[in-house]
Amino acid sequence: MQLNIYLLSHPLIKQISSSILDIKYIESLTHINTTSLKEYYSKTLGIFLIYESMRKWINLNKFYLKKLNQVQEIYIVSPKEKYIMITDIIKNYQIIGDIKIMIPEIQFIHLNSEYINTHSHLFNEEIKKYNISIHTNIILLQTLLNDHVILKYINILKSKSNVMTKKIHILCFTCNNKILDRIGQIYPELNIYTTQIINN
Repeated sequence: MQLNIYLLSHPLIKQISSSILDIKYIESLTHINTTSLKEYYSKTLGIFLIYESMRKWINLNKFYLKKLNQVQEIYIVSPKEKYIMITDIIKNYQIIGDIKIMIPEIQFIHLNSEYINTHSHLFNEEIKKYNISIHTNIILLQTLLNDHVILKYINILKSKSNVMTKKIHILCFTCNNKILDRIGQIYPELNIYTTQIINN
């Protein structure tokens, strides 16, 4: 089975993705602080990524609310499904802020990429608190997927919980083709959503 890579190609997504790179370039030339613009673009791009990855994933229950003169349809996220996002909350706070409003049932696990290299046992303890089951959908969000830390996350999730690999989605703005090859060798059934793939 081959790794499922979804390269989002909507024109707005491409424009926002390239704008994030342009901001870094503009900042290096002019030394103007463009933090708020970068945060806005990151938030928008993150919401697009999350929307696209969860579009086929979220199960809704349809209810009918009978009123005096009409019947109203109401859609509620299935209570059987559970959603957990694992990300560096400090780096990605602008992305995940609105997600909790859109998906109130979602839970967040904070992980720092540098920290897991030396303290992976703490991640083991953290995931035990969330009672991860076969109904748990995991979103691993990183802005740049360029190292093997993501494999550590997945290895721990697979060994310490009942999560199925097909229930794990990796979201990133940019990813390195070498890490994609490595992930594909170990977990070919994973779904990865990204806006660009770089060769390094």
